[in-house]
Amino acid sequence: MSLYPAPIASSHLERLVEWRAGSGAVSGFSRWLGMQLPAIRQLWHPVALGSLFAGLVVLGIGINWLSTYFVVRKYLKLREEDLYE
Repeated sequence: MSLYPAPIASSHLERLVEWRAGSGAVSGFSRWLGMQLPAIRQLWHPVALGSLFAGLVVLGIGINWLSTYFVVRKYLKLREEDLYE
């Protein structure tokens, strides 16, 4: 392990390779699943997948907002002396 960080170019190249490998694995699994279960191909409707993706994004934003809200509210109720104990 080096004390110096890796050059920026190599880290970007590694991320690109990892991204391509990950997307290839997901694509391969999707194709394999489609061959094993032909009925699942009916679920690959673009509108259904788009709405599922949008719903997951909205759900993630909502969970993030709620957790942030409750944590900030908790710390705003504390007295200054309690923060530094």
